[in-house]
Amino acid sequence: SLISGNSALGEHAYADVGGFGGGIHVFGKLTISNTTISGNSAEENCLGGCRPGKGGGIYAAANRFILDHVTIADNQASIYSGLFLAGAARMQLKSTIIANNSGGDNCGVFGVFTNIGHNLDSGNSCGFMDPSDLVNTDPLLGPLRNNGGPTFTHALLPGSPAIDHILPVNCTVTTDQRGVSRPSGVGCDIGAYELDIIFTDGFEQ
Repeated sequence: SLISGNSALGEHAYADVGGFGGGIHVFGKLTISNTTISGNSAEENCLGGCRPGKGGGIYAAANRFILDHVTIADNQASIYSGLFLAGAARMQLKSTIIANNSGGDNCGVFGVFTNIGHNLDSGNSCGFMDPSDLVNTDPLLGPLRNNGGPTFTHALLPGSPAIDHILPVNCTVTTDQRGVSRPSGVGCDIGAYELDIIFTDGFEQ
């Protein structure tokens, strides 16, 4: 799936809070897999004093949600611009890119976080501490565009550290967002996009 171009408005009926969850606002149980969340925003509320928007990509308020091979990029909020995990929420996360979100840190993690590994943070705010994680790392994402398949994606550019980062034994999702088989190379790629190395130059290799 692609979740893009959405906004949580700040100037609404609640004068004491900003916009929460530009792309997704989670209250219940939810699993997100092979999905790009890009170009969403959570706006400030400046009615009677400015309150920041949180979670430009995702705001998880309560209950439990799972992210598996997701790309959260180019979202915007005053603080915690990619993902916000409230204290009442629980998150399980694996093989996910959270990168290049603007206005604040990529993440704000205040709930219970189970890290399965093989995640990438372009900063160091998401709490990725597994040996297989990558922090302060540029994933080298292309722009959101048609890279094949039914929905737009951020392609992994040549030299991306996300390419082949996951050993085949840990590849539990067999296709990417476009339907390309995983793994395409010697391992699976982090995020929603799997680089199809067979056809990168237009020819089979």
